[in-house]
Amino acid sequence: MENIKEGLDGFVLPAPDGLRKYLGITEPVGQVGLTCVLYFRGAHLPEVQAKACECIREYVQILGKEARCCLTPAGRIVMAGEKGLPLMDEKQVSKRQEKGCLSAAYLVSSNATPEEFDRQPPKCMLRLDLYLKKRPSFYSGIRARPDMPSDIPLDRQVSALFASFAPSLFLVDEPPIPFADL
Repeated sequence: MENIKEGLDGFVLPAPDGLRKYLGITEPVGQVGLTCVLYFRGAHLPEVQAKACECIREYVQILGKEARCCLTPAGRIVMAGEKGLPLMDEKQVSKRQEKGCLSAAYLVSSNATPEEFDRQPPKCMLRLDLYLKKRPSFYSGIRARPDMPSDIPLDRQVSALFASFAPSLFLVDEPPIPFADL
């Protein structure tokens, strides 16, 4: 069982020859894991924001010490300290909304260093994107395509929660229920 965990968690997709040759990318470009994406509406509402922040807390709790790095709403990469990671909460989202920000985003990763975050895919990752106010017309009034709507009502804008888990989280003796509950 331990060899299976090591093999799956450590399996990465190398950069294709074209990327290596023309762009100089030598780091892995993919990794095996279970990924789920939840699309939802209403991210401008406080109750939806509270549930989204609760998902962040639960995800970090499931990962435990694997949750090592985060990209905060302010755009800073922060590494976990003795107290863990600074988590996005409802107050931060509300402040961004009050400032008139279009969205709030947060990312948690299992990368061990900021350099690793920039160079290789993580074993585990959560990304949350909340749309907080009505988006302006596409490209400052210039539509990308004639059939694209120029305005999308706030209650119809789609936010997303993306989560990935290392395969070893599911190769345990007990049922893999924590992620399903999340």
